Amino acid sequence: MQPHTLDFDYNGKMWVALELPGVMIQLDVDKLSEKEQVLSQDGEAYTLITKSDLVSVCIVNLAAAGVPGGWLKTRPHGFWCKG
Repeated sequence: MQPHTLDFDYNGKMWVALELPGVMIQLDVDKLSEKEQVLSQDGEAYTLITKSDLVSVCIVNLAAAGVPGGWLKTRPHGFWCKG
């Protein structure tokens, strides 16, 4: 799953919006920078993010009666951090 939006809040914490599942996650940049990178089949290096790397998860879908599955997907494209 690829991130859709990436930004830092006023405290310097990194937040990533994942459009399809409708969540925003907070990641520890220092911890991620220490992880070994993985090589893709194309030879490109990337950092694999796992559940243990998540500092916080915010579900931004809305509960909605009458909608299949009971949730209205908001598909976050950006966010605003109040400071």
